[in-house]
Amino acid sequence: MGQGSQAIGKRAGDRFPLNFQGNDMLADQDPDVKLEAPVEHNGKLLSELRFRAPTIGDIEAAEKIAGDVAKSVFLISRLSGVDIAHVRKIPAAYLDSILDQLEDLKGTA
Repeated sequence: MGQGSQAIGKRAGDRFPLNFQGNDMLADQDPDVKLEAPVEHNGKLLSELRFRAPTIGDIEAAEKIAGDVAKSVFLISRLSGVDIAHVRKIPAAYLDSILDQLEDLKGTA
C-alpha cells in the first residue's frame, strides 16, 4: 500500500486504504461482475463492474432512499463509480449477481 495508508478490516484491506479517494484503484483489480451485454458509459463500452467496499456513510445514504431497487441502483453507482443513468441500462439479469457482490463487500452474506 502507498505511504501513509492503512488497511481497514480483514476483507477491505486489499480493497481500499484509509485515505481512499474515488474508484481509481479499482482499475487493476479483477472484475467483480462481468457484463456479457456491455453498456455505454462516458463514450466507452462498459463490460465489467468493479466495486470498492462500502463505507458506513454509503450505507447510511442508501437507507435514506425509498425502495429496494432504488437503494440498489444508488449503491451500485456509488461503489462502482458508474453514473446512475448508466447503471439503469445494465440488464436486469445481472442484478442478483451484482447484489451478491455488494453483500459480500458489506460482510453480511
